[in-house]
Amino acid sequence: MKVVALVSGGKDSCHNMLHCVALGHEIVALANLHPPAGHGDEMDSFMYQTVGHEAIELIAQAMQLPLFRRAVSGTAVSQGKAYAATPGDEVEDLLELLQAVRAAHPDVGGVAVGAILSDYQRLRVESVCARMGLTVLAYLWQRNQAELLDEMLACNLSAVLIKVAALGLEPKRHLGKTLREVRGVMHKLEQMYGVHICGEGGEYESLTLDSPLFWYGRIVIDETRIVAHADNDVAPVGYLQILKAHLEAKEAVDKQSDLKAQARQLLTAANPARYVFEESSTSPSAVAAVLAPRVSSTPCEYSKTTPSAAACLVTVPNGRLAYLGSVAAASPGQEAVEAQTRQTLEQAMQALEAAGLSPADVVSVSLLVADMANFPAINKVYGEFFKMNPPSRCCIGALLPVGVHLQLSCIAAKREDEIVRMHVQGISYWAPANIGPYSQAVKAGPRLHLAGMIGLVPETMVLAASFLEQARTALRSVQSVARSMSCSLARSLCCICYLTNLDNATVAAKEWSDFAREQGLDEADGDESGARDRLMVMVEVPTLPKAAQIEWQFILHPVIAQHRGDCTSVSTRDVVIDGMEARLTLSLTACTGGYVYIQPRDSKASAIELLQSLAKCATEQLQSKWAELQEQRRMRAQDNDNDDDDDSDGHAPPASLACRVTAARAFVAFHSSNSEFSVSSLAACFTDDRPPAVEVVPCVRLADQAAAAWLLTCDAAVLL
Repeated sequence: MKVVALVSGGKDSCHNMLHCVALGHEIVALANLHPPAGHGDEMDSFMYQTVGHEAIELIAQAMQLPLFRRAVSGTAVSQGKAYAATPGDEVEDLLELLQAVRAAHPDVGGVAVGAILSDYQRLRVESVCARMGLTVLAYLWQRNQAELLDEMLACNLSAVLIKVAALGLEPKRHLGKTLREVRGVMHKLEQMYGVHICGEGGEYESLTLDSPLFWYGRIVIDETRIVAHADNDVAPVGYLQILKAHLEAKEAVDKQSDLKAQARQLLTAANPARYVFEESSTSPSAVAAVLAPRVSSTPCEYSKTTPSAAACLVTVPNGRLAYLGSVAAASPGQEAVEAQTRQTLEQAMQALEAAGLSPADVVSVSLLVADMANFPAINKVYGEFFKMNPPSRCCIGALLPVGVHLQLSCIAAKREDEIVRMHVQGISYWAPANIGPYSQAVKAGPRLHLAGMIGLVPETMVLAASFLEQARTALRSVQSVARSMSCSLARSLCCICYLTNLDNATVAAKEWSDFAREQGLDEADGDESGARDRLMVMVEVPTLPKAAQIEWQFILHPVIAQHRGDCTSVSTRDVVIDGMEARLTLSLTACTGGYVYIQPRDSKASAIELLQSLAKCATEQLQSKWAELQEQRRMRAQDNDNDDDDDSDGHAPPASLACRVTAARAFVAFHSSNSEFSVSSLAACFTDDRPPAVEVVPCVRLADQAAAAWLLTCDAAVLL
């Protein structure tokens, strides 16, 4: 891809360019925003580094690339967590700058950005690039800063501090020092005050004097002046004004044509544990041991009629969440895919609106697609309903009834102040950029909803070659996303693992077990059962996005990390009710409920009768476990009172241990040939006055030869 690199002169933008080259991109131009004439060197911009702008032209000369520049005319008008086009905002200056680049280089497809941690900057660059149809390349995003700084130094990047603004950094002492000279200082300040080693908190700014990509020379600073920007006794702010500098020709310019190979060699030598620039890391024998996807095109035979979307909506009594069960076209026929998609989404939005909710309140969506060839058309319409900060999403192929192109269910949160979204569109090593209008993760109240993750290699956005690689790559990406939301897979409430061949279920389970052990999730979990024993539902579906062979969908519980005694408790046992065999699994927490998973094994028995009996048994088991955990919590609270230690996390236990747990949502996977199943009949399994919202998933096969997979979301404890 031809790329324009946004350069501030700092170390991050220059090192990110090296990664772009290593991954096969061609940098064809540089772009920079600078202070307007007469406004000094430091603008205190929310978006752009302007100190050191005098040397930007020397960087372009060192790389022999065209340079596009524009003066910043706007200010930070829109400072919220989301950004939309705002007249007079400094972000719009970036739009006009990139439009000038596009006019001169119409084949430019990507924008290289040195962002590491700032969501504020990332969101705004992504907004501009989305409007222009450009791809953001941010290969430093979410990197460990200590590791990253060492990598820069090992790759022979030379930079000096040109601004300091942190406790422990002094203008007269540290300005002009190289990164290598201040490395020890930054590590010490991190330990003492929690500063960011790479300066991501604004602690310092740098100017790159030399880089492996500066083929034609290095920058030499001849004359400078220290400018006191904000003088105080605690953390004086000062910057280095460059009065004179020149480009010094390198003695031996390496003119090898294979720039990619040189960049890869540098990065691999600097950090061999991280970079393996190979197409595949799995041996042929290991690949052969994994079975290829099965192909099934048998349409589903369950009831083609569905209740209205309003009838599928269930709100939790405590007002925290609302669940919308499976919604499909009211009268499926031969209408175009886009028309049916719009009809389905309109039904869902009308039901939410009637409950006082809007598309902005939706935190998670499950999207079932009959034919993945129709996904682009479905996704186009879907994006019209979820534009800014969209919900997380899991998309799978399903054996829907003839004429039904898609089926949708969702979860919405009523309290906006509890919603935190991670919506990253740039390509990086962190996790796959979203390939549709969805967020990688959304935290709503006590739960973290992660998008379904397939095995795309994040830095290339290419599907990993084998099943093993896809399973492991996807797990790494899920863990990266969870950590960015201050969580971990050790906090897993449940996982649904979608496979295109259920015969690979054993391999998938082993990959999860190995991954949990290698990542230390068992130790972090604080539960005797261990993270590897968390509730997992395995379902075979006909297709997955991008022709993937596996997709992981996790729901995590960040809150329980504060109280290990409240950690998710998983218990599994075989039960026999009225001669019907099933496996019952409970996964719950003491403060917010959890999940009940039922796997009926007797395919000859009436599925509905079986589920009715097992649902009752599950509720009794859950109530018992709930009371046990609440008693543990009460005892711990008494101990904390004696120790005068506040152990509260904002979820106080009920005044009474007497409670009943209501199921708010039911995920039901079943063999597509079972005609007994419909939304209405499944909801009827509950004799409660408030049946759950039901999401039906007609699939190919289920684990353990189960007749159905019945996953109940138990979201509320109601005092008696």
